[in-house]
Parts: sequence; C-alpha cells; structure tokens
Amino acid sequence: MSELKIVKDVLDIYEKYNPFFNYLIPEAKRTIVPYLHQVEFAARTMLRRPLRTLIADEIGLGKTITALAILRKMWKLGIIRKVLILVPRILVQQWIMELRRIRFDRCIRRIERDTINYLVYEQFPDGVYIASMDLIKRDPYFEHVKKIDWDLIIVDEAHRLGKDTERFKKIGEGLIGSFPDRHVLLLSATPHRGDPEDYLSRLRILDPYLLPGRYLDNVRFYSLTHKVLIFRRSKMDVNELYEERKIFTDCQLEAIVVPATSEEQEYHTLLIRFLRTKLREFYERIGREAKALGLLTALIFKRASSSPYAAMRTMENMLKKRAEFLRLMEDSLVVLEDFEDEAASVADAIFGLSFDDYSDYYEDISLEPDEVLNNFAAKCSVILSEEDEETLRRLFDLARKIAENDSRLKAVKVLIKTYLEQGRKVIVFSEYKDTVNYVYNSLVNDLGRRAVVRMTSDDVRDERKFRDRKNRFEKDPECKVMVATDVASEGLNLQVASVVINYEIPWSPIKLEQRMGRVWRLGQTEDVIINTIFLAVESDKDVLDILYRKLIAMGRSVGTKKPLVGEEAIYIDMRSEQIPLQLVEVSRNKKKKKVSEHTLITEYILGGREALNEIVEAIIQTIRKLKEDLRRYSILPMIDKNMLREFIRISSGFDNSQQVFNVLKELLMTILEFAKRRIRFDYTYNDKGDFIVIVRGGMPVSVKDPVTAYKLIRMIIERITHKEESLGRTPYIVAYSEEEADLHVYEASIISIDQKGNKSTLYSEPVGIYMKTGETRIVRGGELLTLIAKAIRNFVFEVDEYKSEINEAAKLSVFGIIKRFEQELLRKLSYDFLRYKERLSRSYWRDRRDNWAPDLRTCRTKIGRLIGIIRFTSKKEAEREHSIDPLTKQRVEFKAMRIALSYERSAGREAIDVSDKEHFDILSRDPKTGEVRYIEVKGHAGPSLIAELSEEEYKVAVEKGDNYWLYIVYNVETDNPQLTAIRNPVKNMRITVEERRTYRFEPYGGSLG
Repeated sequence: MSELKIVKDVLDIYEKYNPFFNYLIPEAKRTIVPYLHQVEFAARTMLRRPLRTLIADEIGLGKTITALAILRKMWKLGIIRKVLILVPRILVQQWIMELRRIRFDRCIRRIERDTINYLVYEQFPDGVYIASMDLIKRDPYFEHVKKIDWDLIIVDEAHRLGKDTERFKKIGEGLIGSFPDRHVLLLSATPHRGDPEDYLSRLRILDPYLLPGRYLDNVRFYSLTHKVLIFRRSKMDVNELYEERKIFTDCQLEAIVVPATSEEQEYHTLLIRFLRTKLREFYERIGREAKALGLLTALIFKRASSSPYAAMRTMENMLKKRAEFLRLMEDSLVVLEDFEDEAASVADAIFGLSFDDYSDYYEDISLEPDEVLNNFAAKCSVILSEEDEETLRRLFDLARKIAENDSRLKAVKVLIKTYLEQGRKVIVFSEYKDTVNYVYNSLVNDLGRRAVVRMTSDDVRDERKFRDRKNRFEKDPECKVMVATDVASEGLNLQVASVVINYEIPWSPIKLEQRMGRVWRLGQTEDVIINTIFLAVESDKDVLDILYRKLIAMGRSVGTKKPLVGEEAIYIDMRSEQIPLQLVEVSRNKKKKKVSEHTLITEYILGGREALNEIVEAIIQTIRKLKEDLRRYSILPMIDKNMLREFIRISSGFDNSQQVFNVLKELLMTILEFAKRRIRFDYTYNDKGDFIVIVRGGMPVSVKDPVTAYKLIRMIIERITHKEESLGRTPYIVAYSEEEADLHVYEASIISIDQKGNKSTLYSEPVGIYMKTGETRIVRGGELLTLIAKAIRNFVFEVDEYKSEINEAAKLSVFGIIKRFEQELLRKLSYDFLRYKERLSRSYWRDRRDNWAPDLRTCRTKIGRLIGIIRFTSKKEAEREHSIDPLTKQRVEFKAMRIALSYERSAGREAIDVSDKEHFDILSRDPKTGEVRYIEVKGHAGPSLIAELSEEEYKVAVEKGDNYWLYIVYNVETDNPQLTAIRNPVKNMRITVEERRTYRFEPYGGSLG
C-alpha cells in the first residue's frame, strides 16, 4: 500500500500546516468550507511566533471560525496547551457550541463564580478556558487568572477594551500587553470607533514594543499594520476580490410605514408633548442638562414606542412606586441630584454600544434591559408632579386600548404570513423582553406553539433551554418564527432565516448592523430582507426621514416600492457601503459631544424634528470626515486582487477552494477505484450530476465540498492501511504516463532558532521534485496531488527495493532547488511582518529588541525525510530498447550485472554470478537470516521498466515464487543508473506472451489485490 502511504503522509503535513487544510476539519459536526479571506489570514500568520493580531472583519465573515481553526492548528502542533477565551457574557455559550462543533470539546472549562475555586485548586490544568470578560476583570478572578501562564488568549468583541475602561487595564494591559511573547487574537467588527487614541491603545497591547507617543496616528504607521496587526475585510471584498462570486447575497432594508389608529395618534402626540414639557421645565428651572431626567424621558419614550404592553409595564411600575418614594423623600430636586451619577452609568450602558454593556453597571448581569430600565424609572418617579401622574394614567389607558387593536402588531403578522408562504424563516427582534412576550403570545395564538420560538435572557441562562430552542429553529421545518431580544443579535448564527423584522425602530445603526449580521453572513443562500416597522405618527416619520433616509442610507441607493403592508415602503440597498461607526463625537457650539442612541432620543424629545436633523447632519459631516481620514491614513486596507491571488498560490500551492475541491475529488475517485477490492465502497452520480459515495450498510454521501471529499479520503486510507504492516521504508511506485519522469517527494521545513539555540518548526510542506530529460522543477499543492492521483490511477507495480547511483553533485542540485524555493517562500510569507518591524525601528517608533519570529537571521530551511518516489514510465521507451545494437546491449547487460552484484554485497548478502549455468543470473544468500534470492537481472540503456523473460526463465520465476526477484537496472548509459527490485514478478506484474515465446513483464495496470 505504498501509494496510499504517500497520500497519507502528504495529507498529514497539509492538515497541520497548509492554510486551506487548516479549515478542512473532518471531525466537525458541520461542514466548514475554507474561504479565501480566512485562508489568507492563516497563510500570512503561519510563521508568526508569537501570533498577535486583530481580526477586524465585518460582521458575518466568520471571525470565530477563523480563530478556532488557528487554535486547533496550534493545539495539534503542540504550540499551545492553555488557552483563555474572553467574551461578552452573552457569547460564552455560543463559543462553547462552536468549539464543540469542531469537536474540540474534550478540554473546555468555564470560569465562573461556582468553578473558580475548583480550578485554582486544580492549578488550571491544560485546556481551553472560557469566561465573561466582565467577570475576569473583577477580583479575585483577575488575580487568579493573571498568575496562569497562558499560551493563547482570544478576546471577542475586543472593541470593549476601550482605553479608559477597567477591561483595558486588567485584560488589555494586565493579560496581553504585559506578556509580549504570548499568542493573542483579538476579534472585533468595529476596530476603530472614531477615537485614534482608543484604536491605537489596542494596537499597542498587541505590539508592546511600540514606543509611547501620539506620532503613530499617521498614514505610514497604519499602512504598515495591515496584514500584520490588523486584518479587515468586508462582505463586498469577499464577493468581488476574494471569491469573485456571490458568496454574500443581496441585503435590503425596508422601512415600512403603517397607518395609525386615532388612539395611536393621540398616544404618541401626548407622549412627546409630555416628555418635551418635562425636559424644558427642568432646563428653565435649573439651567443645565438633566442627566437623570433625560434618561427617564428617553427610556419612557423607547418603552412606550416599543409596544403597549412594555409601556404599560413601565408606567404601572412608576405609578405604583411614586407614592412610596414620596413618603420617604420630600425635596424632589435633591433626589434628582442623587440620581445624576446613576443616570450617567445607566445611559451609557443601555443606550451605548450593545446589549451586554449594561452589565458594567448592574452586577446582576442576568438582568434584561427591561428590569434595569423599570428599576430606574421607578426610582425617578418621585420627580413627577400630580399633573404628570394624571398624564401617565391617560397614556396607560391609551396603551391598553391600543393593545386591543395594535396596528404595528397586525402589520407584523401580515408580513410574517407572507414570508412563511414564500418558504422563509423569520426573526422578529425587539429590545425588550416585555415586547417579545407580547408578540410571542399573539403569534402562538395565530400560528401554534410549534411554529414559534422565543429567545430572551431567560433562555440564554438555561443552557438546556437555549440549545433546545436554537436547535428547534435551525432544524425543525415546522418552527418558522423566532421572537427575540438582542441576546440573539450578538449570540447566535441564524442564517437559516432570511428575514429580520425590527418590531420597534432601532435608533442605533450598530444595533441594526448586529441584528442584520445574524442572518446576512457566511452560509446564507437567500437574499436578506430587513423590515423595520414605522407607524404613521409624527415621531416615527421624523426618525424615518432624518435618521434612516439621511444617516443609515448615507452613501447607499434608496428607493420606494409598494409595500406588502402599510401605506409606504422605503428600501435601502445595504451592499454598497458599510454602516457608519458605532459612536462618533460631533462638534456643537465649539464643544465635542459623544453621540449615542440616548443623545439622539433626548435631542429629539427636547427640540423635535429640527433638533434631530441638526445632530444627524453633524454626525454625517463627522462620519464623512472620519471616512476620509480612514482612507487618507490607510487605516482600513486597500486590497490588490492580483497580488492577493499570487500570494494565496505561493503560500498554499492552490489557487482557491474550488481547486482544492477538484483535486481532492479526483484523488477520492482514484482511491475509491483502487480500493474497491479491499473495502465496501461504491460511487455513482445522481440526476443532478452530483458525485455520490455509497458506504455499504450506510447512507449515500454527496460529495459537494472539499471537506466531505477530504473526510472520505482519510476514512478510506485509514480502513485500508490499518490492516497493513508498516513498510518501514520509503515507498517507491511505478505508474504509466505519456512521458518518462521521476517524482521525488520530500518534506521541506522552515525552522526557527531562538536565542538559547532551541529549534522549532514554523512550517512544513511536501515538495515534489519532478525530473525528466532536460527539466527539473518543483511541484506542490494542487499539481502535486494531481500527479499522485495520476500515479494511483495508472499504478503499475510497487518496487520492493531500489538503489540509485545518483552522484553527489546531482543530489546537491536537487536539494539546492528545494532550499532555494523554501528560502524564497520564507521571504514572501514574512515580507509584510519584517517590513513592519524594520521600518518602524528605523523611524524610532518601535524598539527592535524583540525575539519575535520569523526573523531571516534565525530561520533556516530544512530538507527532511523522503516521503516517496513515483516513477512514471511509458511503453514507447520499451520499444526503443529493441532497436539498440547488440554490442551496446551486451555492454548494458554487463553494467547491469555489476550494479546488481554490488547492490547485493552492499546489503550484506553473499552473491555469485550463475548466469552461465542457470536460467537466472544471481544466486544470493543472506548469512544472517538465511534468505535465498534467485535474481534475474535485466538492464536498459534508457529509463524503460519493462523486462522480457525467456520461456525457461519464466518457468524458474513460477517455480521459485516469493524467492524469485527481478532486478531491472535502467538508465545504465547515464550518470544516474538506477535499480528497482520486484519480488515475485509473476504475481505482481502484468505478463504478455510475445510471438517469439518470450514473456514480457510490464507494470500491472490496476490494483494488486
């Protein structure tokens, strides 16, 4: 089974090091197909020790899988043994599920309140540890974690490591920046949030050798960080530059305006007037911004705009608590002052970056925003007057009436019904658990409990319930609708759905992007529709006209269409430009102000349409300037398609995933044909032209991707080779071809030597030296696997023993070709990294005294073992041997005998020439083992491997069986004569009887059963 041993050894090396094969994970529960942007990351970082970089790809590009593939590779290579993964609390379970998806679940441990003491007692044994970053930043957890010698730290949503946060101090500086030789992967879809110092702070913890100062905020530095410290690609990059096909479908945001009832018109008019009056009263009375009151009005506005049920819950809570607080506190102004600091924290948390940020303020991180907001509203209710109380009661009554005839809910039901008829699955998002319950219960009444699933923090906390509901939505065809809070916008991959309905209006573009990213991502096969429901009331229309048409549609194509429901639908094509940054600072009245969702709502409540328009215009101008700065400073990289493709080819040996698939499919078909006599595998094609492999006693497997092909190849090889004894020698096989050629396959490596002289392998790959008359060249990757498949398909025989008389100069020439290739590969793979280090050091922006690899001064190339030899031969060469003149033929036979005798004696056997008395040429005996060989020697001036035996010689071959050896010595008339020894050629070679009663022994064209 030499031919399969060559395949196995080559694939073993590829799986460890090749950037395509890093993503071919046979044991994974789901197929993971490598995309070029992921392959590029693995290729550009394969020589890095330590690996410290930020994966900043847009939402939906598979950052998690990229990180886990690198983790798996480093683990298999023995580079890492202790891994710490820090994520927002809401993502802990998702990361565990992804680890289990790739079958990396044998050593997962969670750091939690109830596990920390046990882990400390056990001294954190080797494994992968996952924890909430907000838990780890606290003591005593941080003190325990800080003492562990982590090999790799992964931080998801790394933008949360803001420069002035406790997270940055503890995690960024304490666990990452203070350990410059530790492997680090930061993940964030929003690496730059408008503050250069904040962005640079994260780059500095990745490269602690950067010298302090603001001088790094320039185009030269940022351009050097691309493909070294930061990798940033968008969906359009993937479609147009990497894959050059439609990997990401189209995505359209539709703002649907629904007619409002008279109660809804009155409700929203009264709500805005009430909140506006309260804010203006405070401004007139106090003369400054009211943080607590501003937050209170914003949260009442958002809750009241979400659903009548959410509004009723908040207002009822406020009315109930107000009397109780008034009995305890008399001076409402003093109370308001007491709430100011708390208001600032809650505002930043609830209206800030994302759902999970409110955990910064409330230690009970299991709370939904509903509880946070309702608790704060209840506290602040003391500042309301008796007249305000009456207004709240009126709003409460109107909300109750709206719940009986809710225009928004009715419109959502019509939309869902339409999409379900189209065969789509739908996710309905709301910010509030109260609204989710309200919508869920109504949908269950209409569609049945099996058709609808709910996802809130209650479900996330209960892991069994979380998995059950996620699996129901993904796998049950009857479950078609998910109603969820924003726990699902960050924590789940939901590309099984293609429609998102925003039940209430998201005021934050990033919230919209997060929700969109749950469905518009890798694996999505349908065009994505994002519906946001607007009521035909003044406040909703103002938000639509100003926030959506101006800000979210900025730089995108906008149009109108006849809506499925409602009176108007405005659509925005989301492909053309990324959504603006999460938060920006705008200049107003010569002061800089950070804008958040809270700011927008408060400005609108206080100043109406004009005020909202003013701040949105300021945001747009800021974003335009920032985007211009990003382009001018090259903060976000430009990608050259031609250079990218050349790099992929050089670094991997393959052009793209399709080529990997084609080559593996060809290899699989060849191996199946070769192995079908040994194991029960069949294959066929279905009506669609798909290649189908049928495992006897199992289900047919459709081979549509490289992972499935690779998995089947490994399975077949393991089933065959585990029954075979180890050969203990380098395989040598002979195959038919159109031309005579030799293929020698070596393992070539790049080795790093540290300051103590310790060696580590940075990279290895199988490299083929293809040699034919007048040509010697390197073959690798797709070409190498294709040649191996060809050799198996045209397999002739296996050489039991061989000897080459290649001279030292020729051997050095072959090794020199490999070494030069590997040295050139080293330079190309490390070019960006070395340029980054050298140019920054020359500018005195970076300390050059690091020991990071690769370093051309400490890296060496190494030619390792010979994996196998494939000899391609043709029948044409055998015919040419017949035309050789008798004198030359005699000289060739003499030289062949001399080479054969020399070979026997060098092996320690006693050999004598018996050609003048026997019908074979050499009688050989091993004095140690007693083995006797009856050897027939056939010599060829050229490269032919076909031998002819006389009738008497053939009879001896039959009689002696396994003790009979055929030695074919070829290329005798060259500087490189070679000997191949075939045991029992009657059994192992094809025989044809010639007219002159000679027996021609040819390579056996098929399996050797």
